Amino acid sequence: MKKLVERIQVTRALFISYIILFVALGLIRFTEHRNIGTISGKIHAVSNLSSMRQNILSQLQNSNSLLRISELRLLNSPDSYYKGDTQSEMYAVKSHIDSLLNEYRKLIEDSTEQRLYDSILSIQRQIRKSREQLARRIINGGISEVHSLDSEDIQPAFERLRDLNTELSYYVYLRDTATNQNFENSIVRISHFASLMTIIIAILIIVLGLVVVMTIRTITRKKNKLADSRARYRKFIEETNELITELDTQGRIRFANKKFKEIMGYEDHELSNMQVFDLMTEESALESRTNLIGAGSKDSISKVSRVLVNKNGQKVFIEGNIVWEYKDGILDGVTGFFRNVTDQKLLEISLKESELKFRQLFYMAPVPMYTFDPETMYFQSANDAALYYYGYSEKEFLCKTIMDIRPEDERDRTMHQVNLIVKENKKYIDYYRHLKKDGSITNVEIFASRILLNHKPVVLASVVDITGRRQTENKITQAIIKTQEEERYEIGSELHDNVCQLLASAKMSLSIMRNQLPVALEQPYTQSLESIILATEEIRNLSHRLAPVFFKNTTLKESFERLLQTFNIGSNYSITFFFDEKVEALTLSRELQLNLYRILQEQLRNIIKYSRATEINLDILVYKNDLKLLIGDNGKGFDTNTTPSGIGLANMKRRAEFFSGRFELYSAPGEGCEVIISIPLYAIGN
Repeated sequence: MKKLVERIQVTRALFISYIILFVALGLIRFTEHRNIGTISGKIHAVSNLSSMRQNILSQLQNSNSLLRISELRLLNSPDSYYKGDTQSEMYAVKSHIDSLLNEYRKLIEDSTEQRLYDSILSIQRQIRKSREQLARRIINGGISEVHSLDSEDIQPAFERLRDLNTELSYYVYLRDTATNQNFENSIVRISHFASLMTIIIAILIIVLGLVVVMTIRTITRKKNKLADSRARYRKFIEETNELITELDTQGRIRFANKKFKEIMGYEDHELSNMQVFDLMTEESALESRTNLIGAGSKDSISKVSRVLVNKNGQKVFIEGNIVWEYKDGILDGVTGFFRNVTDQKLLEISLKESELKFRQLFYMAPVPMYTFDPETMYFQSANDAALYYYGYSEKEFLCKTIMDIRPEDERDRTMHQVNLIVKENKKYIDYYRHLKKDGSITNVEIFASRILLNHKPVVLASVVDITGRRQTENKITQAIIKTQEEERYEIGSELHDNVCQLLASAKMSLSIMRNQLPVALEQPYTQSLESIILATEEIRNLSHRLAPVFFKNTTLKESFERLLQTFNIGSNYSITFFFDEKVEALTLSRELQLNLYRILQEQLRNIIKYSRATEINLDILVYKNDLKLLIGDNGKGFDTNTTPSGIGLANMKRRAEFFSGRFELYSAPGEGCEVIISIPLYAIGN
């Protein structure tokens, strides 16, 4: 609507400009005729004055010539001077000359003309004096002196007078001609300028006429489009899911769209008798009245929230914008564009209630619990049980990060697990060692997951102290390991002491019979003896594996090498073995060495049985604060998420955890398998 008004004003301005151009054209033509008339009058006046000057100068020249003739006649006949006719004639000519000079003096216009006029006047006076002398000499009878005076004074003066008269006449002629030429040029310029302006204005009139016609057509087309747009807009606001209302300055409802009436449950005839404040809660109505009173400071108000009450008494939460409508600079009404956010608001209220319940449960829980920011790792909150368990005040605890309660060797694993919790939204359960304020280390089981708290993702962790349970588990593990080892030693001893002795006796008996055997039985005899020797060697190797004696007679490295040899008798595997020199400097307990041996033994058995590998890599080294045992192969691998853990893997994990260590298994189909055992250095001593 505003654009249409602006177009109407532009059209009005075009019409006014059109009229102004017509008036300007008339003024230009009128000014042209007036200026040309004025200049023509000046030309006429200059021409008249020029004619008068030329006439006076011509008469002056003629009068001087007549006077000269009279003088020459007087010189040739001096007696005629005494006759009155000659004197009267000369007197009349002189008077006429004086009259002409006086008349010309009134017509002088510039300094040059004045100078020439003064020169003529001066010579006239000189000639007059010379004539008076001439007359006295004639009377005294000095005829020879008369001729001498005429030839020396009067004749040259007269010639000079004639030249000045001619010069003045020519100067006046040139000046008046130049003046007339300037006037004529001015007339030409005025005519050209007027013609040019006439052409320009005519073109502008034509262009403006076309613009006016096009503007009228455009406005007409725009009016039609505007009417169509209004119809589409009315249809849109009727069909849109937004709540749209139009109010007057008193808050009375002029219009409400279909969605508004549907949600509020009112019809048009009911709304026409109501103010919008009647549909609001008391607080929203007060805020709306305040906004309506303050209208004018802004064209609109955005992000407006109101609470309505529909016909059934249910609250409807809405959010949107308010636009002030003005007419001739005066507030004419208000239009509101809102969306129904009732479900969102109810959800927020429910979330706040849930969060309140969570906080109550969180702070009252007997189990230590805390939350931390996964980006900064700083604690966000902690319940009383956590503060008591770790020995910190709330202020001290909230100034620390989750890494501050982890030993250094646990921090990398912690960071990795936090990333899994946040990025993959995993629920995490695992065992850790934590540091308390007094520096003591405690064993805990962590239950962690990501939650939203105050619209921000945080990690919630529950802590279960498993120190006592871990001690009990260690005792059970120790008992299991001890039982297994006792069984292994018993079996190994039986194989070594009894079976091997029986085989040795059989070998001795066969040796005694050798000299009494016929030639036909020598080959079976030799085969039987070789089988007994091979069985003896296999039983000896088996007994060594079941009851190793490395901790008495050999080093850990030598025991590992011997074990690798016994598993690779047929040279079916390419084995790479790295033993860190730092490990040799450590004092390893008998139990730790035996358990590392058993772990390697168990994994080698798995490789031979399942992997179909051709390469085995074994590394034992010190890394950071851990003793690490790495056993890898290039076999077929398996999916660790779907393949169930067997007794062998459980035994390896149990043996590692018995020394506060970690058991890690990495494998995937077609990518082999790797077992990593990490034992803290503080747990490796006797």
